[in-house]
Amino acid sequence: MKEDLTFLRGEIDAVDEELMKLLDRRFRLTDRVGRIKFASGKKIEDSGREKEILARVAPGPRRRAVEAVYKRIFSESKKRQKYDYFLLGENIERSLSPEIYRLLGLAGYNVFPAPDAGILTTGEYKGANVTAPHKGAAFAMADWTSHEAKVTQTVNTVIKKAGKIYGYNTDYAGFEAMLEYYRIDPAGRKIAIIGNGATARTISAVLANRDPQRLVFLVRSPRGKNEYSLESFSSFVDSEIIINATPYGAAGGKPLFPLDGFTDLKTVIDLLYYPARTPLLLEAERLKVPAYNGLYMLVGQAVEAYKIFTGIDKTRDTERIYRELKREAANIVLIGMPYGGKTTLGGVLSKKLGRRFVDIDAELASAGVFLNPENEGAFRAKEAEITIRYARERGLVISTGGGIVLNPEAMACLRANGIILYLDTPLSVLRGRLDGTRPLAREPGDLDRLYEERAGLYRRYADITVSAGEIKQIGVIVDEYFSR
Repeated sequence: MKEDLTFLRGEIDAVDEELMKLLDRRFRLTDRVGRIKFASGKKIEDSGREKEILARVAPGPRRRAVEAVYKRIFSESKKRQKYDYFLLGENIERSLSPEIYRLLGLAGYNVFPAPDAGILTTGEYKGANVTAPHKGAAFAMADWTSHEAKVTQTVNTVIKKAGKIYGYNTDYAGFEAMLEYYRIDPAGRKIAIIGNGATARTISAVLANRDPQRLVFLVRSPRGKNEYSLESFSSFVDSEIIINATPYGAAGGKPLFPLDGFTDLKTVIDLLYYPARTPLLLEAERLKVPAYNGLYMLVGQAVEAYKIFTGIDKTRDTERIYRELKREAANIVLIGMPYGGKTTLGGVLSKKLGRRFVDIDAELASAGVFLNPENEGAFRAKEAEITIRYARERGLVISTGGGIVLNPEAMACLRANGIILYLDTPLSVLRGRLDGTRPLAREPGDLDRLYEERAGLYRRYADITVSAGEIKQIGVIVDEYFSR
């Protein structure tokens, strides 16, 4: 009997899907093992453990192949367990720092989530970055600190030599680089900083050297000079620049205060970089105010830290790395009418860009959730739940259901970490594709009603609008968007 190639490849795809999940789980576990080894001073190499695992490989004609695969897994696991350089902080598992240093050419960079900064004194390493909430502790631990670190009482970069800790504040240079890149001039401006922690101290130190007219801090608990409660924001509606230097907004939600009354507002900065568009930045965009996240600052401070780690200046690479990260981290979200061709376009983009493709309609179907006029409310709730889950990932192509624009919460999540691409298919073309399979659009009149209800929402949410005639140029269109 002749074997069917398509069937066999389908079986392989199914096995690969499970295998990839298991490999991801295995690497997560070995990453945790690496942290334990680093914290306890144990060596990465454990040949006895590797022999023990290889001994469990079943004998047979495929044994050597399986052993070769496992040896490669061991090698990759050990690379991931190196802590020559690392990021220290809390809630840092999604950090882009390892990717930035990979692009800079630094090997052996890892993340070390920890509730305290003790590893800086006990660990054996070459250099480290420090993020919230340990920047103040790192400053206190350092045997020597740079001028910027002293001024701000903040350390976010350390090197360790002969048991001594040398502390720097590279966020200072990172924020300066950000101001230069976006051509933001604080001179003579009225500026409000949200927060009074380590990052806020750094930002205010940079701004103080650039002659702002006024610099105030809006905080939950005022305790220092020029600090005011968040509730008093209306006293500073003449602010021209607002900068968020807190973690607020990382989980979505609403801005800490509305921006409608800030009639002189020229610039809004949120130093978070994930999500790329925080509630504060979305609010600024709504009001057509230039808005920037903290990704450029993150790359800029990493370039400065790399120079401290290696002695090599790669400042010229800052913009290249920033643009690459901005592109790769963002989801590409397709919206548009039923029968518009979102699934087809999503597949094309997925292959062209080498990204994972998620079709929300297919995800709903695989979960046994189908739309009909009697269950539309329950269907929309499940649709929103699945959409929001994928919206919080990175680097996907997502084809949404045609009605997702009716859900403001889901759209806010999609916009937070994605660019919204509206496939604008003419109503006449949509009518020609009617096949009776869509419960809410079986007849031309149904389609007309949906189009009238949704077309304005599609246009409002779109970052990019693509007509049917532009689909062949979609790769170029997306490239142009990210090169802005």
